[in-house]
Parts: sequence; C-alpha cells; structure tokens
Amino acid sequence: MATAQNLPTPGLSETQMKAASLLALGTPVTDIATACGVTRMTIHNWRKLPAFRGHLEDLLAQAKEQAGHAIIRDIVEAKELVLGTLIDVARNDSSGSARVAAARTLKEYMDQAEERAKRADSDLMADKSGEIKAILEHIRQEKADYGSAPPLTDLSG
Repeated sequence: MATAQNLPTPGLSETQMKAASLLALGTPVTDIATACGVTRMTIHNWRKLPAFRGHLEDLLAQAKEQAGHAIIRDIVEAKELVLGTLIDVARNDSSGSARVAAARTLKEYMDQAEERAKRADSDLMADKSGEIKAILEHIRQEKADYGSAPPLTDLSG
C-alpha cells in the first residue's frame, strides 16, 4: 500500500520528506537536524511551508489511523483470549465454584452482546453464541443433577 511516507510530495525534497517523517515519529528537532544535515532553524522554517505542513499532517493522520487499527486488533485479540479461557474453565474446570463463576461471566457477556446486537439490528455473537449457550445449558443440567450449586438462572447476583 502506498503511504504518504513513501510517496514523493510535489515541492518537497527527499530531505524534507525525511524530516517530516521523523517529526511525525516524535523525533526531537535537534536529532532531525543532525540526521538531515541541516540546522534546527531550517527544520523550523520548513514547518512553515504549506507543502511540508500538508505532508506532515498526512503522516500524522496515517499514524493515528494505524494506531487505532492496532488498538482495535489488540482489543479483539484480548477479548477472544478471555472468552476462550472462560469457555475452557466453564467446560473443564473441576472446581464447581470456578465453573459457576465462569458461567456467570459468560452469561453476562452473552446478555451484553445480545443487547448490542439488538441495538445494531444484527447478530454480533453468531460465531460464539451457540457454543456458549450449549456450555451454559450443560452446566445448568449438571448443577440440577447434582444439586451442588444454584441453578444458572439464579446466578445473576
């Protein structure tokens, strides 16, 4: 993908583009001046040029967008990891209290996801909801059979 950083910008030299890239990365002006072989005053003067400012703004916007995508990707990964761990605990943990706690959390997660899906008029949890509901039903049946914990419908408190 072509980015503002690697596309030539009309009216800017390669050195100016390098300086703009370093500014966008948060590099101190003194270090940029050294890296580009110019004075600090030259960097300050370049920052006044419309083409330089426009290129720098493009670079900053691009960096902001990439950072936002990375944050979203990390959040989705973390949610999947937590959800997978809860499913494993609810399905396999021998401790009744851990299974009940995991089931409570999964139930709350499902309730929240279903509410968001209703607001969005779509099924946001289609990929996980069947698996989670089956696990919850299995735990509900197990608890009913052994009487070792309150029914899942009473787990909200």
